[in-house]
Amino acid sequence: MEKAYLDVCIAQCPECKTYYAEASWYAIELECDLQCNKCGKSFSPKKFSTDRVMVEFEVSEEGKVKKVRVV
Repeated sequence: MEKAYLDVCIAQCPECKTYYAEASWYAIELECDLQCNKCGKSFSPKKFSTDRVMVEFEVSEEGKVKKVRVV
C-alpha cells in the first residue's frame, strides 16, 4: 500500500458556527475566503481556524483510498 497526505484546516463560520474542512494551502497559505452554505456569510478560514491536521490516506495499487487517519 502507498500513502498520500493532505494538510487540512478546520474553520468555523463566525455567524452560524458551521465547521468546514479545507486544504490548508488554499485556506491558510492563499488566504482565500469561504462562503458558508448554511447562512451565506463569507469568512476567512485563516482568521476563524480552529485546528490544522495532517490526514494520511492509504492508497491501493489501483489508486483507490483504503484507509484514512489523522497523523
